[in-house]
Amino acid sequence: MSQFFPNLPFAIVFAVILMGELSYLVWCDLKQGRLPNRVTLTLLGSGFVLSVVRGGWVSAEGHKVWLFDAGSPWLGGVDGALFALTGFLAGFGFFFLLWIFGVGGGGDVKLVGAVGAWLGPVSVFLAIFASIPFLMLLALLTITYRLLGGRLPEKPTSPLPGRPNIRRAMTTFALSFCLGTVVILLLWVLGFVQQLPGIQPGPG
Repeated sequence: MSQFFPNLPFAIVFAVILMGELSYLVWCDLKQGRLPNRVTLTLLGSGFVLSVVRGGWVSAEGHKVWLFDAGSPWLGGVDGALFALTGFLAGFGFFFLLWIFGVGGGGDVKLVGAVGAWLGPVSVFLAIFASIPFLMLLALLTITYRLLGGRLPEKPTSPLPGRPNIRRAMTTFALSFCLGTVVILLLWVLGFVQQLPGIQPGPG
């Protein structure tokens, strides 16, 4: 049987580190208008490290990590590394296509790829979809604020000539993606807690 976290303390540490790094990236995006490469690379590297440690630990506890059967910490570590690599490629590749069409910025591509190393290939897409309502709400609030302030939304700027960057004109994607990731982490941690011995899911 597959299991994502080896125990509750690890789940909490995992969530705290990911959200701490993401929060700092959001702060950089809001303050500087960009996502520093060194911070994004730190997020990516720590995602790979935590995925390998998680894989080895979960496998040693007798649970399947992702692709391989449980039992060997070393094989579990490799499984965790493959999980992180596939998640990075999925997130990076998907947002690279969006960047080509001018929907997002280059920093967004690296951000989603880095978070993919933490969440894996399926959940990184769930985080993207979970971020859409937040993105729409933030865009609406931004437009409303500018209209009330007597200013229309700024003309979109383009990272490449002839290709408007639509998303940058409205709001920052990093904040909405961070909130979408919070939703996925909460579902993961709460779901894990409900599976612990002696804890039964609530009614309904």
